[in-house]
Amino acid sequence: MKSLKTHLPSVLSAAGGLLVAAFLGWAFSQHGTIGLFRINELARWGFILLGMISLVLLAAAGLLMWLRAGRFRWLRIAEATVGTGMAIIMLAGFAITGGIFAGGTGELPPQLLITDQAGAFGIPDLAVVFTTDSACLNTFYWGEGEELTALQETIPGKQHVFIMADLEPGASYRYRVNQEPINTFTAPPAGGSLHFAVAGDAHFGAGASRSDYTEEMLGYISQPGNDYDLFLFAGDMVEYGFAEGQWREAFETFPRVSSVIPTAFAAGNHDTLFSGLGNYLELCRPESIAAKDGSRLWYRLDVGRVHFLVLDVEWSAESFSEEQEQWLRVQLGSIPQDEWKIVVSHGYYFASGLRLHGWGWYDNPETIEQIVPVFEEYGVDMVFSGHNHRLELLENNGIVYAVGAPFGGSPDAPAEYTSPASLWNGTGERGFIDVSIDGYECRLVFRNHEASVLKEYAFTRD
Repeated sequence: MKSLKTHLPSVLSAAGGLLVAAFLGWAFSQHGTIGLFRINELARWGFILLGMISLVLLAAAGLLMWLRAGRFRWLRIAEATVGTGMAIIMLAGFAITGGIFAGGTGELPPQLLITDQAGAFGIPDLAVVFTTDSACLNTFYWGEGEELTALQETIPGKQHVFIMADLEPGASYRYRVNQEPINTFTAPPAGGSLHFAVAGDAHFGAGASRSDYTEEMLGYISQPGNDYDLFLFAGDMVEYGFAEGQWREAFETFPRVSSVIPTAFAAGNHDTLFSGLGNYLELCRPESIAAKDGSRLWYRLDVGRVHFLVLDVEWSAESFSEEQEQWLRVQLGSIPQDEWKIVVSHGYYFASGLRLHGWGWYDNPETIEQIVPVFEEYGVDMVFSGHNHRLELLENNGIVYAVGAPFGGSPDAPAEYTSPASLWNGTGERGFIDVSIDGYECRLVFRNHEASVLKEYAFTRD
């Protein structure tokens, strides 16, 4: 008993040091932490400080273990106090960022997600995805006319996915879940025309975000008379991807569009923060909507003669793996030269901006060096991104680059650096990009949160 009392401060110090080390090991095993460490100076110094605290606690535990009990009494008290405090902090950190006590996102309304599985008529199959509080069975009804086809689940679950395959381009369809109200949507066209919206960085849960502006823009996009065929979201739906409450808020809001307009999501750095990757995949890219030979983080969507390559570029180029690059080369190489090649990713390439937290938020030398040459080699036409909270239109070597953010998040301050590729920027505005393709012609309209036109730009692909 006396021995335990003597060594208790050292034991508590060692426990605190080991828990700090365990948290750091777990954090750096998560999908986006390397990017966070590299790009965000505040986070980097936070991780370094935690590492130093871990080493000091472990070293102090080892040193004082061998000192006589009666000596360094106040040092032992301090060691025990700091060790216990760090142990409590790290356990809380695990619980919060790891979602250990999270109860799930609960019941969320249906979304109409674009799968990367090709239908028989030149457009992707679509999936209706929703979640319930408890595992259950549901019946899904869908079809073109009054008579709807019924699909019955056979295995109870909390996540529910129903695939609508081989849709007729331009046809109007109806669907409902159980006896819920009917939703109506129009399948995308397969010809040379397409109308879609692109946006990023809603940041639900951030203090400076304006979710009311997000709702206002969703309302405009969802209006039937505006005739949007698709909605593409370029990442950072939420502020903290590990916070399920923020996902719940986002997906109680977004179905205003995503239940009636086919929608696809790219992963953002905030979406995948710590344990957030699991939430993103569950809600935005369920396994059953992804191609069996592909990835859930990067994928291809073929809508007639318009082809979208959705990439996993989050903080910078660290998530653009060799596997993803080879996949991108194969996909781009297989698309006929006279058809549209459009890239969507969260991370940007060319942009104007300022230096923040030790990183230059403008022309990104890493993505420009590693990814842009692939775009240029294979004749990509347009690249849409978010990440930089500044609506911007750019052009470089014949490729149009457009930043469609923020879609409710806080706008960046005025740029300290203007990219040589920049044609226009909408500093201080929240908004989205309205894109119309007709044959070889494309028209981009940058709209603010009231859907007012900020900038129009038209071009013809070679």
